[in-house]
Amino acid sequence: MILRWRVAWFLLIFCFMLLNACSGQGGKGSLSGKSEHWSAVFQYQMKDSVFEKKLIIRYLGSDAVMVGNVTYKLLKNGKVADTRNFVLGDNGQYEAVSFAQQAEDKPQELKLQLEWNNQTETVTLK
Repeated sequence: MILRWRVAWFLLIFCFMLLNACSGQGGKGSLSGKSEHWSAVFQYQMKDSVFEKKLIIRYLGSDAVMVGNVTYKLLKNGKVADTRNFVLGDNGQYEAVSFAQQAEDKPQELKLQLEWNNQTETVTLK
């Protein structure tokens, strides 16, 4: 009788741990970094089998209107993962959101290359 209870408890705990491990494959997280003129945050989460990515770029200077057109390249393991052209909002910030049906590996580090007004900076996101 005691052996049955131990086996039942073991199976219950094992199933709970297995379910917990499977649900942890998605999760969410963020990477952030900053350079002389820019700060950025990369947020990601797996929700209902959809992988959501959000990149927030903020100009740290005092006059965001003078920045003009900006081009960024987001690099993962040295390869371009995303590239876009944008103009900053009045608050000196830009946000890009994208979705994917397949899960991606959780990034450990990304490089964000920004080009504006004949200037270039790289922000390392960790």
